[in-house]
Amino acid sequence: MKVHSSEVFVCSWNPHRDCFGTGSSDSTARIWDVSGSETPQVTSEIIANRSVILMHSEELVSQEKDVTTIDWDATGNWLATGCYDGQVRLWTADGDLVGTLGAHAGPIFALRFNQRGNYFLTAGVDKSTIGHTHEVNAVRFDKHSQRIASCSDDKTLKVWSLDTERPVMDVTAHTKEIYTIRWAPVGHVIASAGFDKKIRLWDVAQGKEIKCLDRHSDPIYTVAFSPDSRYLASGSFDSCVYIWDMRTDDVVLSYTGPPETRGVFEVAWNRSGEKLGASCSDGTEE
Repeated sequence: MKVHSSEVFVCSWNPHRDCFGTGSSDSTARIWDVSGSETPQVTSEIIANRSVILMHSEELVSQEKDVTTIDWDATGNWLATGCYDGQVRLWTADGDLVGTLGAHAGPIFALRFNQRGNYFLTAGVDKSTIGHTHEVNAVRFDKHSQRIASCSDDKTLKVWSLDTERPVMDVTAHTKEIYTIRWAPVGHVIASAGFDKKIRLWDVAQGKEIKCLDRHSDPIYTVAFSPDSRYLASGSFDSCVYIWDMRTDDVVLSYTGPPETRGVFEVAWNRSGEKLGASCSDGTEE
């Protein structure tokens, strides 16, 4: 589907409803109701027409209002969006704006709720949140512990405990910038990927790399584990989405977008693991 008028940077499935949110450089986020999409009666046009637009600017497109990160809370009742203007906006699942928070001096590139949904963490260009030497591209809570992972253009992956001020794991994980990280829902494993075109998996308990997946031909912008941790999806600027079997490290399913796709910025599984959404640089959602 192509409804956004510019790049779609992020997508995130609601944890309880059959809907997902997207954020774009067209200064909007959208909430998409995809219930019934597995039937031929519910077409892409129907889904597009019932999507809810979350405006971040009074102008049609504003370069200062790119929606760069989004996340649902654990209840699925609240959607938070982070923006290039340094503001966080909180919305209901129906698309009503509840409030706006501003503490950053620059664009926000990462925003995540904790498991209970009573806190969220933000990070971005101003490096005000976590001790990296360059801009922070992603932060992730581990739902099984009081730990947070972060990655940065400084090529490091850090894991933090809320009980200490120093990272409990701090590794130079890649040869180029790290753009994305994701905790496995099962076990103490985290995946990282970025501009060196490799996906690395880490055993956080032991603080060591356990495998490296190498198939993409361009920088990797996104990785996501299936809910049972059996599969890992990845998306890259090579316009490819791969689904990897974590038991064999084989690609079991792949999708290559048309040339105009140009890149996949985000992939996200729904709560059952039966659907995978992808947002692309040509403004489409797959």
